[in-house]
Amino acid sequence: MPTSIFVGTKAKRLLQRAVWNDTSFLASIDVMDYSLLVGVDEEKHELVLGIIDFMRQYTWDKHLETWVKTSGILGGSKTASPTVISPKQYKTRFRKAMSTYFLVR
Repeated sequence: MPTSIFVGTKAKRLLQRAVWNDTSFLASIDVMDYSLLVGVDEEKHELVLGIIDFMRQYTWDKHLETWVKTSGILGGSKTASPTVISPKQYKTRFRKAMSTYFLVR
């Protein structure tokens, strides 16, 4: 579980806007499976961050994988959340996570 990072009100608002814009764009082109990388610029005493990772498109094979995993056809629990979710669901989950990891001090 990532550690919470405390930021000022303005920084939180700017971060939320950037995450909102970036995830809206990624979902619009059917991309999911991304992460946020956070670093520190020691000279400027600022956080530096960006969305990174595999950034996989949600193609027909991912639709099929989601359906198979949620149906329980090949075993597993029908009640468990699928590990592969649509870009829209991924965007929502990512935004929620970012709002809990970055807290206003």
